[in-house]
Amino acid sequence: MEYLVAAYTDTGIRKETNQDSICIRRAAVSGRGEAVLAVVCDGMGGLKKGEVASATAVNAFGTWFDANLSRLPSFGGSDFAQVRRQWGGLVDELHQSLLSYAKANMTQLGTTIAAFFAYGDRYLTMNIGDSRIYERRKSLRQITEDQSLVAREIAAGRITEEESRHHPQRNILLQCLGAGDQVTPVFTEGKVQGDALYLLCTDGLSHEVSPEELEKRFQAVFLNSKETMTSALREVTELCMARGETDNITSILLKTKESELIVSKQARVNRLKKIFHIGPGETEQSFATLLETAQVTHTEEVIDLG
Repeated sequence: MEYLVAAYTDTGIRKETNQDSICIRRAAVSGRGEAVLAVVCDGMGGLKKGEVASATAVNAFGTWFDANLSRLPSFGGSDFAQVRRQWGGLVDELHQSLLSYAKANMTQLGTTIAAFFAYGDRYLTMNIGDSRIYERRKSLRQITEDQSLVAREIAAGRITEEESRHHPQRNILLQCLGAGDQVTPVFTEGKVQGDALYLLCTDGLSHEVSPEELEKRFQAVFLNSKETMTSALREVTELCMARGETDNITSILLKTKESELIVSKQARVNRLKKIFHIGPGETEQSFATLLETAQVTHTEEVIDLG
């Protein structure tokens, strides 16, 4: 697969600071198309230093991708056991670092995280809290599970999805990085769909816009460039604010397409030779090269994980 990636974030109509953060990485992997990492983090608005927590989390995941860039060809797109272990360890390290920082500085900080990693024809998602990841192909479906009070109430049949969007306790999380004794991320895996959209968003995007409206507004056939994708994200964000959403609003949109790198063996070999400057007679090996990197934070303070 190959990917188009767009992102958009807004402080919103009431808050003075934007505590959300974004991380994007995209790389070409010889023989396997592209690998992509997208992460959104929602720093806790009710806690001080939420922007520091979210910035620290996206910085850690960006660093993880960069450190593993040369190892991507050996990961295997159908088995994410290695990535799961690494992310689990990274989450534990992040959680303890945020707790230590909070204790040393007599403050509170925390963040949600929703991470999407795709490689080959498979994807892995991880989330803590209520930031979400959706897949939009023939229809829209949420592929992450909210770790929130209202999600638990929906699962128990005590409230509906519609009621949850304006529930007075909608912001109460059951888990977040930096709060509580420990965190347990939720992982999901699946097959990357061709000509599909994957939407990552903080909860500010889902309170005032229904899943049916998201499905209608995000259609792959109409989103064929980074510009049109960014415009779609901006329009939905502005709709949320027009309806009274007071939270920060942040989203990342990815569009898939079948990779030209695997159309034919000879075409793949010729293109990779050009990309990686492989001359005649040189040994053809598996390579990974960074194509796109973006990181959006709203503070210069990032906690050192050591």
